[in-house]
Amino acid sequence: QESDQLYASGAYEKAWECTQEAILKRPFSPEGFFILGKIALIAGDLEKAKVCVDRLSDMTPDWPHTQQLADEWAASSACHPPRLTLSDLRCIGSGVRVSVCLIAKDEEAQIGLCLDSVASFAHEIILVDTGSTDQTVAIAEAKGARVIHHPWQDDFSDARNVSLEHATGDWILVLDADERLNVEDIPTLQRELKQSGILNYRLPIHNHGAKEYGHGYVPRLYRNAPGLCYIGRIHEQIYFTTEMLRKRWCMRGALGETPIQHYGYREEIVQAKDKRKRNLKLLERAVQETPDEANYRYNYALELRNAGRGQEALGHYQKAIDLLKTLPDEAQVPEFTHALVQQYGSVLLEEKGYEKVAEMADDPWIQRHVASASWSLVQGIAYAEGKEYEKALGALEDSIALRHKPVLSPGIIEVQ
Repeated sequence: QESDQLYASGAYEKAWECTQEAILKRPFSPEGFFILGKIALIAGDLEKAKVCVDRLSDMTPDWPHTQQLADEWAASSACHPPRLTLSDLRCIGSGVRVSVCLIAKDEEAQIGLCLDSVASFAHEIILVDTGSTDQTVAIAEAKGARVIHHPWQDDFSDARNVSLEHATGDWILVLDADERLNVEDIPTLQRELKQSGILNYRLPIHNHGAKEYGHGYVPRLYRNAPGLCYIGRIHEQIYFTTEMLRKRWCMRGALGETPIQHYGYREEIVQAKDKRKRNLKLLERAVQETPDEANYRYNYALELRNAGRGQEALGHYQKAIDLLKTLPDEAQVPEFTHALVQQYGSVLLEEKGYEKVAEMADDPWIQRHVASASWSLVQGIAYAEGKEYEKALGALEDSIALRHKPVLSPGIIEVQ
């Protein structure tokens, strides 16, 4: 914002310096490189302007401003000497530096293995510690992590966003302490980092020790861009802001091929009762504070279901869908709508709400936004229970046909 103001006021040399400082903090900044390119053209420094054009062409090849700057460069003439004296471009990085970001508390049993798995490629490791009393901090620092001490605020997004504030790499990879990458998958990751026009990857996650959770894709690898932030006190998500920026810059999101290995469920099952109480407390507060936030409603319903309170969960699932329906289609986030509808349908099966599942299957909004093997299986079971056998066969055939299609949210394990 300061750079824009300086540029608009004609203070081009100050704007040049200010913009570079901003890019050094958040390297993926199409608007930043656009401003630098414009200033270089005003200065008559076509060499620096061409560097900015090339950078934008690699970052956001389909963004209209990229072609605009390229056209202006092609139509310009060099000025000898340049009209303005601009410092060297020092904000041009490799484009493939990775900041690994974590939050942790009392994870001494897991954190070392996690950090070891990323040490060979990480440009930096940022760990936000929210109050460990064990050896987590000492282990992380010994492994080369930069530890940020931040008091726990009953808000996972708050801690995640603190980690982003300190990241300076071109890409951000988000992990939890109980997750790792296998060494044989690192070349795949490095290849994905070099792709142009992609803002974020949803990476496959393999849940070890808890097959019932299935495998899905999670948004964990994304460009270090200004404006990205997590939302949600618990079950925090970043895909709302990645979708906004992806559309603004005409970029793509992609399904990655670098799997995250998740080993936490064994321990989590033992601790589930306490975690469930914590989660419900945080989500009850969030729903009270922001009753019209679909993400909170969905996650509150999920925790109610996990606590054995399925009937209570149903109303919150429905409210979340009603809230999403008020948004235009272009504002819908695929993994959210998939997870919401699939889970709602599964809970309805548990509560014998077969007619409601059939009603959902005929809903044009759901038909437009959700298609997966798991959702088709839910429909097939509901139709069969309602003795609508022809519809049941059709839905089950759809499930079989879709069974190899990648899913953004964990699918029903019977399908996988």
